[in-house]
Amino acid sequence: MATPAFPRFSRERDQAAAHALVEELMSLIPKPRGRNRGIRRTTFQVDIDGNALEHPISSWHFTEFLYKKSPCPFPTLARGLFTRSMTAAADTSPRYDIVARGYDKFFNVGEVPKTQDAWLRANTCGPYELTVKENGCLILVAALTPSRVLVTSKHSLGIPNAEGQDANGQPTHAQVGRQWLFRHLQTARKTENDLAAFLHRHNVTAVFELCDDEFEEHILAYQGSRRGLYLHGVNRNTPELHTWPSALVTYAAEAFGFHRTGFYTCDTYDKAAAFADRIRQDQALEGRAVEGFVVRCLLTNHEQRSGSGPHSYQDDHSQVHMYKVKYDDPYLLYREWRELTKRIICQRPFRTQHKLSEHYAKWVRSYLAKDPSLAPAFQRNQGIIEARNQFLRYWENQGHSLAQDLHEASASAQRKTVLVPIATIGCGKTTLANALVHLYGFGHVQNDNINVRRNGAQAFHTQVLNALVSHNVVIADRNNHLAQHRQGLTTDVSEQFLNCRFIALYWNVDQLDSEKVFRQMAVRVRQRGENHQSLTPSRTQNFEHVIWSFIRSFQPPDPDATADHLLED
Repeated sequence: MATPAFPRFSRERDQAAAHALVEELMSLIPKPRGRNRGIRRTTFQVDIDGNALEHPISSWHFTEFLYKKSPCPFPTLARGLFTRSMTAAADTSPRYDIVARGYDKFFNVGEVPKTQDAWLRANTCGPYELTVKENGCLILVAALTPSRVLVTSKHSLGIPNAEGQDANGQPTHAQVGRQWLFRHLQTARKTENDLAAFLHRHNVTAVFELCDDEFEEHILAYQGSRRGLYLHGVNRNTPELHTWPSALVTYAAEAFGFHRTGFYTCDTYDKAAAFADRIRQDQALEGRAVEGFVVRCLLTNHEQRSGSGPHSYQDDHSQVHMYKVKYDDPYLLYREWRELTKRIICQRPFRTQHKLSEHYAKWVRSYLAKDPSLAPAFQRNQGIIEARNQFLRYWENQGHSLAQDLHEASASAQRKTVLVPIATIGCGKTTLANALVHLYGFGHVQNDNINVRRNGAQAFHTQVLNALVSHNVVIADRNNHLAQHRQGLTTDVSEQFLNCRFIALYWNVDQLDSEKVFRQMAVRVRQRGENHQSLTPSRTQNFEHVIWSFIRSFQPPDPDATADHLLED
């Protein structure tokens, strides 16, 4: 295999930029009772050089919803960022370095201004590389030293307990990723030292998708020889994204025995969009279902480095713009089957949004009745893909056209949506809700209208569920300022409406000066006077204390947390 030309870089310049980034991040960590800037650090202790001396590795976590702000409040757009102090014994001040970094946060087509069709057509140029979006979990691999590697999930080192398990008694994602790493290296007759030396030499992080149905099933199947680590990116360890072109990523995958991630190249935006649309219509790529594509292209409005020649990834890999094309069908249909299978096992009610799901539900009841021992595995996301495949074979054997029925099921589905305000008192939630109801006829459930002495939260959830029967979009109008409130709402609604979307309407009061927020909210409560169901200056003498309590207890949304994982922004 011929050795390609790798991108040039300056290690000293990269390390200086990394140090400056970490210093800025350290200054933004919220102090006690200070303003929350959406940045959180978790520190892990790692034996770096095998001498049993542990060194701290910091994982940086940024509030997902704030990536969409323009300008973004974070000093880097990286998702999955691990740093360390490189301080020598004689140094009096720390020197920081980036150990591993994932991609910059990127968005679906149409989700933000810079992924709108018109913007992409006007501000990007080819080549457009459409990388297959494999359906697993993110794994990062980087060099701790020139001879040792670090394996992480998006935000965690996944350090197991003494039994090699996480808190739930299961192997961690990072641990399983590490096991697969060494299996792949062995097949290529490579060692950890070989990979670490390669990553260290280029100052890069390898970005993988861990796909292994024996560990954790998702929606698409990865069995037999398709299990393992799919290398889909190589990023320089810098604050700004410098990502290798797909041809170099493929070279690295082949050199070290990893699964290659397929990619397709188009020279214009229109050709790339047409290719993605064709796969959407076919609902398959080369005979297999896919979740979508991640697209790499180049910015046309970025200052050229030198010369006037054409753009290329090799010379201008810091100018890469990324976005994703994600397919709902048949992905959402299969996810609905997975969730309703779990509801049936737990004997919980559910509503289907696809007509074909009614037939699947009837079939899977019989399937589980024949072999009740399958139920515990289903609850651990094991065996559901096999059940789905058996149903699809059964359905075709009954004389149905599977392709036509899947298309009709997707076309007829009415996906429900709940708009979830995340705010405090006096932010204008109900004003916005009334406007949306007037403009679009959305359903509107206002918590202040519910007068029950016990189980007020459950009564609110019930009214939201009732509204969803007659509306495709419902506004769940309450503060939802606590994670437990959001989790209770999304859990109860998704129990019955399996593919329901939850869109967060986030008032980022935690990012603002709390004194100013309080004063503004207090003014609004006074101005509205008695025009409210409960919180008024005359009926609530300590209303200012109530406002303060909401501001201080406000918990911003975190889609990576269990409580908020169903929320979209």
